[in-house]
Amino acid sequence: MTAPWKDRNVFRWRLDQEPQEVGRARDGVRKALAGYELPVALVDDVELVVSELVTNSIVHGAAPVTLTVQVWHDRIRVCVTDASPQPLVPRQPDTGDERGRGLAIVTSCSAHWWVCTRHPGKDVWAEFHKPAAELPSWLLAAVPGQASYLPTSIYALRSQEH
Repeated sequence: MTAPWKDRNVFRWRLDQEPQEVGRARDGVRKALAGYELPVALVDDVELVVSELVTNSIVHGAAPVTLTVQVWHDRIRVCVTDASPQPLVPRQPDTGDERGRGLAIVTSCSAHWWVCTRHPGKDVWAEFHKPAAELPSWLLAAVPGQASYLPTSIYALRSQEH
């Protein structure tokens, strides 16, 4: 796994086609999301989905494998890219099967997921709803219905000008 590339709320890692990269990807995502003060359950869900999608790409895909995490004000989007043209096939595993539950986990933990084919390979996306960040108190001061810390509102100043 190469060092993450970061550009304003976008984190990207190039992953080797080795099983230990799954753990490194989980660790990298957890560290990348640490600065956003997100609910622990949300970070756990993102980490679990990253684990499943990276595992799929390493086991069933082809190099190069890239993991991208985008953090926006209202959502987190994860993308795992690999060079394999093979489509993802959701399975219905039997009770005793050790494999085949990955995409069910992705469906359960994310708001939605989808696949985009490209040449060569595919991008597998998963999206998570992120709670809105709380507004700072200095901004709430000018919001109607909130305690005002400003001596005079902007609206009052404008009405005095006319």
